[in-house]
Amino acid sequence: MEENNEIRYRLRDDAARREVDGEFFIVTADRAMHRIAARSGVSVLRLLAERPHSVAELTDALAPRFDAEVATIRHDVETFVATLAARGIAHEVAS
Repeated sequence: MEENNEIRYRLRDDAARREVDGEFFIVTADRAMHRIAARSGVSVLRLLAERPHSVAELTDALAPRFDAEVATIRHDVETFVATLAARGIAHEVAS
């Protein structure tokens, strides 16, 4: 269950993105090119492209799709979203 005050993330509008053959290619404002090919990463990007999500919401969405402990999935989602934010692909939004 998600806490109401949990940070939500969304993809940055200034990052150009395209999904091709199940992979995401993203060009950020600094003109860096990023390729996301891992199935879990692509799933997170698809969700963030739809609307802002919290780490809890992303974890809840991924847990039924992957054979791993929920705590492991949450950790991986936290790490991945932090990386997306650091690279200018995603950012925090107000709840």
